[in-house]
Amino acid sequence: MANVKTGIFWNNIFKGSNWPIIGDKFIHFPEVLSEVLKFDNVVLYESPKAPPDILYQVHSENLVKSFLSSWYAEGGLYTIGGFMSALEKIWTNEITNALNFMVAVGHHAGKTSAWGGTYASLTGPGIKNLRNKFPDKNFRFAIIDTDSHHADGTRDMFLGDHDVLHVCFCDENLAEDENTKFCVDVGWRTSDDAYLDKVEKNFILKVKDFKPDIIIHVLGHDTHYDDYGSRGLSEEFFLKLVKKVNKCAMELCKGRYLITSMGGDNIKVADYIFPEIVKILSGRG
Repeated sequence: MANVKTGIFWNNIFKGSNWPIIGDKFIHFPEVLSEVLKFDNVVLYESPKAPPDILYQVHSENLVKSFLSSWYAEGGLYTIGGFMSALEKIWTNEITNALNFMVAVGHHAGKTSAWGGTYASLTGPGIKNLRNKFPDKNFRFAIIDTDSHHADGTRDMFLGDHDVLHVCFCDENLAEDENTKFCVDVGWRTSDDAYLDKVEKNFILKVKDFKPDIIIHVLGHDTHYDDYGSRGLSEEFFLKLVKKVNKCAMELCKGRYLITSMGGDNIKVADYIFPEIVKILSGRG
């Protein structure tokens, strides 16, 4: 892919702690990225710390205060800061696409409550910040969530916002909010091909009609057959999935594609898939 530039958003605070649910799965990072960091179109950014003010713009005061008083808040704020920075750099064409690393925040955090190892929103502050920076732009975002569990927090965050398409691959089939919010039942045990077929029919086809400015991918590897949210999927599944969504982004929105890590605590899986994902994003995979 000509002229593609890929950003990796990482902070060393993400390693060396037993983070909620995911543990210390990034213990070998960023060292395992050494090969891809030699690519001339891959840039490693140090994730900045998000200002707490952005949390008050999307969450209740009680939730924010509870989050900020926790031991894991620092890691969460650097995660959110990296995500916010990645979205900005993608939109301003400093980079084409990005991989953001996550601890302690994510898709189980809604407006007033949070649980399941993700105690503040990630997509909420990121999208709010970009809209604040570019108030004259009517952004349209497509969010695909392929973590094993239902993204109840993200759904709550964007209900009523018809400029956000949210497709969550989880445990039920559901369409709501004027057909901008969907759940897709992938089954407790499935195959790589069967899951990818559901992505094609339930995300790729929908997103072509939706015409987003940016595609956001909440990518958990807990669906791997040897992880805590197993759906029976292989390591190669995640690479095929990213290739499919990346191709869609290249066709629809100039390659603007932001992947954030989410669930999964299998260190071997993380060590393998994320360097390979960077190869795909940078046009070498």
